[in-house]
Amino acid sequence: MKSLSDFERELAQASTLEEEFKVVFEGLILNTFTIGLGKINQLNLPTLEIRYPEIYETVKDKSIREVLIKIGMFDVDVFKNPDKEAVELGRPMVDKYGALIDALNTIGTYRFQEHFKTAFGWIDSVENLDRFYGGRGAVKVFLKALWALCMRLCRSGDEYAMNEEDYIKLKSWLKLDEIEYVTHKRRIERGIRRLGSICRELERRKRTVKKKLGLALSS
Repeated sequence: MKSLSDFERELAQASTLEEEFKVVFEGLILNTFTIGLGKINQLNLPTLEIRYPEIYETVKDKSIREVLIKIGMFDVDVFKNPDKEAVELGRPMVDKYGALIDALNTIGTYRFQEHFKTAFGWIDSVENLDRFYGGRGAVKVFLKALWALCMRLCRSGDEYAMNEEDYIKLKSWLKLDEIEYVTHKRRIERGIRRLGSICRELERRKRTVKKKLGLALSS
């Protein structure tokens, strides 16, 4: 599997905005953590470890689970384990990341289709896990990729504002006009625009995230 250092090197080597988009979306989509979100939400940690060890490895460290809670992507799920010290993860009722995850799923089926088997426009299974980011660095790759995309597309201080010049380039890279169903186009646009609010939330919580996980999010 690919590592955090692979992602950082490829992002540093990207010489155009379009190349950066490719690296960033690979970090977000070709990522064992991202494709395992449903299993992480459904199963407790012991079950996840037995059934899906590759996915379990991405959230094995308690410090990583705590960061995912700090940024609002998960809550502590006391139904899986009443002991809060276990820090079992469950998606929150008010899911700020839901539209973004839907968008990443759709982008994956259209832009990275050689890596997935799909069904009804959704990712069904992975073709070659070796090409994905995995292990304990997978969440770090996800967060660094998310931060890089936020910084490219969102104006500081306005929750939903986009840099329109960069957004036009993003639309071109995504080839939105080639997507057959209008609902898919809307799903992607809604998810990408949701980055504005996520960006503000990450900025507000950046110090805590850096302290917990050692992520140089501002680099």
